[in-house]
Amino acid sequence: MHPYWAVNTFLGLFFFGVGNLSAEKQFPHPVPLVAILMVLAMFILSPSYVDMKSNVTVFGSYPVWFAACPAGCVAINSLIRPIRWKGLFNWLDRHSMTLLVTHWIVLEAARILYTPILGLSGHEVWFYGLACLLFLPLLCLLFQRPSLSFLVGVPRPSSPALPSDGR
Repeated sequence: MHPYWAVNTFLGLFFFGVGNLSAEKQFPHPVPLVAILMVLAMFILSPSYVDMKSNVTVFGSYPVWFAACPAGCVAINSLIRPIRWKGLFNWLDRHSMTLLVTHWIVLEAARILYTPILGLSGHEVWFYGLACLLFLPLLCLLFQRPSLSFLVGVPRPSSPALPSDGR
């Protein structure tokens, strides 16, 4: 097992920071259109794919991919906002940190179980998807507990302050 965390920490921190800075930001009208055009231009002119686990360019251009990712976040946000049914998107937003922290654990466990133990072959994507659909919501419920929430980056609730006069 390679220490992938050493090379993908930069990406994780970058996207975490972008998410924090733009969580409640509403962009003026031309910005989402420019973001959508940037993403389309990347797909057409320089399709790029970076393996997030190892932070390696599989094909295309890393700088183009890196510039298009925040633009993609703005584009997706601007396209989803007008949708009236937001239940799923609100749930994903509320649990995004838990999902980001735990999805790889679920995928690795599914990979380990898939062939050697269960004897399955082919259709891995369906098995991995099913594992995520079953286990990620359960992990979200588990990590909502105040005693465990710090494990996924949610601060523990503070204890009530004592009165300053010593009572």
